[in-house]
Amino acid sequence: MENKNNLNNYKSHKIRLFHYAPWNIVETIITNGYMKATLPSECNDILEHIGACTSKKDFAVQRELQKINTVGMLCFSRTSKSSTMWGHYADHHRGAVLVFEMDVIKAQYEMTQDILCFVIKDRLKNDSNLINIIHVVNYSEIRPSLIFHGNGKSLFETSDSQIKRFTNKGNDWEYEQEMRIFLDLKNPDFIYGGKYFYNHLLSYLKEIVIGVNHEYGIEYVKTFIKKHRKSKSIKISSSYFNHISYTTETEVADSPSLETMKEWTPEIILYETHPSLSYRNINL
Repeated sequence: MENKNNLNNYKSHKIRLFHYAPWNIVETIITNGYMKATLPSECNDILEHIGACTSKKDFAVQRELQKINTVGMLCFSRTSKSSTMWGHYADHHRGAVLVFEMDVIKAQYEMTQDILCFVIKDRLKNDSNLINIIHVVNYSEIRPSLIFHGNGKSLFETSDSQIKRFTNKGNDWEYEQEMRIFLDLKNPDFIYGGKYFYNHLLSYLKEIVIGVNHEYGIEYVKTFIKKHRKSKSIKISSSYFNHISYTTETEVADSPSLETMKEWTPEIILYETHPSLSYRNINL
């Protein structure tokens, strides 16, 4: 990372990350103080993390890649107003959306300029850790071309290839407006039942928006939060349906649009990635 100690030289921007979840998961996050990482092999889209293939062998290799979990992900949206997301990820509007707010600095990988990413400002000095970098998911009709080196029964995938593989999805998923933080599975804060948990984002939790079908209601949630998060003020609000359109409304402003974020000037060059997203050996 370039000039990482000169924080005052960087222009920062405020963004919000929205995490949709069923209410029992929200209660677990608040009570225990950890968020569970999603593993690549757990993703909904069976073609996710598989690049463009030139042969059946190529596809078979990438299917094996898909099963290897060396990183986890925390997944967010740029909006809290998607009825589809409320239905799919927040238990049919019975769950909630966790609202994280932070200042970020736009970054750019030296190896490629077509990956939109940001570094959390107050964690800037920890630049070698992927948990401090927020990646914007790109949606496309065509899967990205991946780059492998080697021969015989061993292949190595390059860093830029892996970043592209983890930050690209099909157009059908564009409604998610997804942003991701990658996590090193070798250094979780907590492991339980084969699941990996991390707590570094909870300090950025500013608000919880409950769904219109929430079973207990806003007063219950306020009492629950006051009991388990005594040291931190978290706003509680409710979503509601638009009277005319098929839209779920909330009082929370969305994160800046993708078009706006693209216009921001990159302030930081990321020269390398974490070893977990560096070179991966694939045995055929």
